[in-house]
Amino acid sequence: MAKKHPKPTFPDDHVPAIKVPKGGSSCTTCKYLGDDKTRCKEENYIKWNNGDDHLLHPHDEFCSDWYEPKKNLVQIALMKMR
Repeated sequence: MAKKHPKPTFPDDHVPAIKVPKGGSSCTTCKYLGDDKTRCKEENYIKWNNGDDHLLHPHDEFCSDWYEPKKNLVQIALMKMR
């Protein structure tokens, strides 16, 4: 079951998932990126994408509102802050 978050508000022209320049994406480090690097396992992304879990662009050229870092990356970042 997906986590419950407060409903966000966005400007009318907001797009929740976009293509970005190669290397400018965080999808590569996202905990929802599928093993084949072409799919997103995040439930809300799949709903938004009409039930399809495929990324709309290559993982290193794609950003979405549903990004969450892999747990080990969060731990590494916290250790560096100490």
